[in-house]
Amino acid sequence: MADEQPDYYEILGVERSATPEDITRAYRRTMRAVHPDTNGNSGLFRLVRTAYETLKDPAARAAYDARPSTPPP
Repeated sequence: MADEQPDYYEILGVERSATPEDITRAYRRTMRAVHPDTNGNSGLFRLVRTAYETLKDPAARAAYDARPSTPPP
């Protein structure tokens, strides 16, 4: 399961139906909590940033949403 891709919606704490404004608000809230100056976790910081960069761009979000999902075990 190491190849399992993270759920960007879950990382930002938003629903799949979230608006761009919802995504931006969630990103800002999440970044305050995971910023390396706050907690020193630069890996999580990069993951949150990647999630935001993907979901804020309509084309990237559509491609992300179209990816095959992993069925539950």
